[in-house]
Amino acid sequence: LLRGQPGSAVTVSLIRGNTQEPYDIELVRQRLSEPGVSSRLLSNEIGYVRIGGFNPGISADISSAINILLEDGAKTLILDVRNNATGSFDEGISAARLFLGDGTVGIRTESNDQQISFTSETGDAAIEEPLLLLTNFGTSGPAEVFTAALVERERANSVGQRTAGRTSQQKLIRLPDGTGLWLSWARYLQPSGEPLHRVGVEPTIAVAIRQTELGEPLPTGDSILEDALEHLASRL
Repeated sequence: LLRGQPGSAVTVSLIRGNTQEPYDIELVRQRLSEPGVSSRLLSNEIGYVRIGGFNPGISADISSAINILLEDGAKTLILDVRNNATGSFDEGISAARLFLGDGTVGIRTESNDQQISFTSETGDAAIEEPLLLLTNFGTSGPAEVFTAALVERERANSVGQRTAGRTSQQKLIRLPDGTGLWLSWARYLQPSGEPLHRVGVEPTIAVAIRQTELGEPLPTGDSILEDALEHLASRL
């Protein structure tokens, strides 16, 4: 029922938190755009890279965006993976290899108790500049594997909120009667083997975010990015 022609409107009724009655919002339908990479140079020689999702080819896009920032004078990088919950785990691991030398990037444990380790080699670390990650509760799936690899391997600190803790892989098994079973068949672990699913990655620097009630305007500004910039300024 949510699907329809671009430009048309649909009303959605929501109940959240302490809300007693449904709250109606009107959404205007639009075509989905592929989440990608955007970047800009901030003050004090800091390059900012927003990674919207870990879709095919994203590693090359990240590398290209960072190279442009470095050419423009960036010496420190902020990678923003907030609300990043799409793409494949393989792409998340591939992107992490851009920043990591020899060692384990992540581990996948499967339903048959088999474990597969994903590693990087010394030559994989094409980007050596200091890093800072921005995370929140919307950082999920491949973005969590990416974050866990960089944080646990002490390649980067993170600023913001704990990630979602959703790193399982599922598949749909169709049953003869027309129904289906949505089965989790694998989970990703941190490089050390510690759990990641239902645990998430705690930020190095936690930032408290005021939760808004339904109908309230969203807070202005970007407190997580502001705290990240303050942290970098204190180290200069």
